Amino acid sequence: MGLAGAALAAGGLVMAAPAFAEGMGVRDYGEVVDRPTCLARAEAAMRAYLRQHGITNPDHVVPTEWTVYGWDFPPGNNDIVVMCPVVAGGVINAFFFQHGQGSPEERQQMGDALEALWNVAVGSGAGATGGGGGKKGGKSGKKSR
Repeated sequence: MGLAGAALAAGGLVMAAPAFAEGMGVRDYGEVVDRPTCLARAEAAMRAYLRQHGITNPDHVVPTEWTVYGWDFPPGNNDIVVMCPVVAGGVINAFFFQHGQGSPEERQQMGDALEALWNVAVGSGAGATGGGGGKKGGKSGKKSR
C-alpha cells in the first residue's frame, strides 16, 4: 500500500474514533466546493497561523496533490495535516489532523485558531459549499487529547 493508501486507511480509522492517541486532535472541516479550494484554504490558514507566531520559513508548510502538511507548529512541536479527499457522493471534504507536544488545552487552542483562520479563508473568496465550522463531536468535530 502506498503512502496515499495508508493515509486514506488511517483517515478512515480516525473518523471511526475521533481522538485515538495522546497528543492528537482531529476535526472535520466539512464539504468544500473543490480540491484546489480546499488545498488553498488549508495552506492559507497554516501560513497565517505561522506568521502570527513569527515563523516565516516557507518550508514549514508543504502542499501536495490532495493534502497540505505542516511541521513544527507552536506551541511546542506539532505537525498538521489537512486532507482533501473525495468522499461518498464524489464531494471533497476537508479533514484536519494535528499531533504533537503540549497540553490538551494548548492543542485545543491551536486547533481553534487554525479553524478560525480556515473560516477566514472562506470570507476571502476561497468559497465552500457549507464547510467551515467543521464537526466537533456532535457540535463541530474537534477532539483533542
